[in-house]
Amino acid sequence: MNFKSKIIIVLLAYSSLLIFTNTACQKLWFCDDEELTMVQTEYNGALKLHGYYYYKKDVGYEMYILYKNGIVINERFSENSLSEIENTYLLNEGYQELQHSTKTTWGLFRITNSTIAAQSWRTSQCKRPVVEYRGEVLTDTSFNINTYIDENGETNTIDESIYYFKAFSPKPDSTNDFIN
Repeated sequence: MNFKSKIIIVLLAYSSLLIFTNTACQKLWFCDDEELTMVQTEYNGALKLHGYYYYKKDVGYEMYILYKNGIVINERFSENSLSEIENTYLLNEGYQELQHSTKTTWGLFRITNSTIAAQSWRTSQCKRPVVEYRGEVLTDTSFNINTYIDENGETNTIDESIYYFKAFSPKPDSTNDFIN
């Protein structure tokens, strides 16, 4: 066996080991995901819920879909138009099925006085840590997010992001594999 073949075999073995450790960790329960600390409560406030809230980023959009049962979907899209996101994702049954089993899109939200907070899981190599975003309700059709609490509990001020409401039907339902 020549030197080149030996290097390829070593690289393949190393790659296989990395893939195994990244997937086996979760599948064998070596590292459990953190639990949301926010209590799920029904929302009866003034923010409109018959659609979604969006924020235009430099590239694409960030979106919050709030539900009366206190569940939230938080997604980021690279598409540059809301109609493209609606048609490609929100109205696509295949995407919705995938989303229902993707833990990092789900979380809980609560509004206390004029403060909005949303907790969700963050993507990670092994256990998924819980993070929280906070901001202020501005009107019944807008809110801003200006604070991020990371997995270490550290509070970070972030550039203010104002999310605006867009009516949309039928919005994806809140059924998922992680929050009842």
